[in-house]
Amino acid sequence: MEKSFWHLRDEDRRVLEQGTEHAMICNALRDVGRRDDIPALPSGSVGMCWVEEQVKRAREYNVLTRGGFARMLAISLIGGSHFWLQDDVQNLLCQGGLGLEKLMVLEELALLNPCSITPRPQVKTDVTQDMIYRLCEAGLPLWVIVDNALDASVQGMADALEVASYSLFRADEQALAVRGPWLLAAWTKPRLVQYILSRPEYGFNALWLVADVDEPEQLIRHLQGLLYIKEEGGASSRFRFYDPRVFNHWLQNLASVRLADFFGPVQMWISPDPNPLMTAQRAWQYKWVDGQMNTSEIPLQQRLNNE
Repeated sequence: MEKSFWHLRDEDRRVLEQGTEHAMICNALRDVGRRDDIPALPSGSVGMCWVEEQVKRAREYNVLTRGGFARMLAISLIGGSHFWLQDDVQNLLCQGGLGLEKLMVLEELALLNPCSITPRPQVKTDVTQDMIYRLCEAGLPLWVIVDNALDASVQGMADALEVASYSLFRADEQALAVRGPWLLAAWTKPRLVQYILSRPEYGFNALWLVADVDEPEQLIRHLQGLLYIKEEGGASSRFRFYDPRVFNHWLQNLASVRLADFFGPVQMWISPDPNPLMTAQRAWQYKWVDGQMNTSEIPLQQRLNNE
């Protein structure tokens, strides 16, 4: 069987380059959000404005990298809103670029400020109210692409529940499948959907899709054609399209003439918002209707604070 590829055009490359920075910012926010020794990230619209301010500062001092930006975010949270305006800090910033050593000094200065850390309340998630779970209950052919490199326990649960699963790596790369993406027939076992959605990290790192196909191989072949890209000159590589940090930016900026090829047999994609300030609240839904893509923002789930 002839292998299929996503042929990378110049406009595709530009979209990927623009998305790299977006994914880096999300990764840095996730790194900082996991720490319980510093104040929590602001959320919602306030948090978005705060992040824009931090990105602007990071660009100014050339530290918009995952490690450098995460360090700057932590300093801003520890030091508070007025930290960067302090005379000692301003003098330090005027003395050339911000390397690792200088970031360490800034973090030490920030720790000298009174810093109150409010215990973060436990959050209970009612996954049966999740929109994705309701799609499964409705009997739609709901599939999910999971990333074994992130958490292989989901694949283990699928095996235990006897849910059909398929590696998206081609036959010549099956030795790597244990650390790659897998396609699971989620709608056949709602219990598996509950399990995925209940995992704090994993529930918002999976890509969901609705595809009514006669044979799973039809869908697998299409997804493999998205996973493997071929550049001008014939060089091929793999593309993490199934990562929400990549997927949303990619699909929202893909040239309209290429959308039909990307959807193929898929009628609907559902990708959580990769921004950790908003992830627990919304997802993006993409439908292919009458030759056009309809995009909508949807609430993902209800979260209730434990008392």
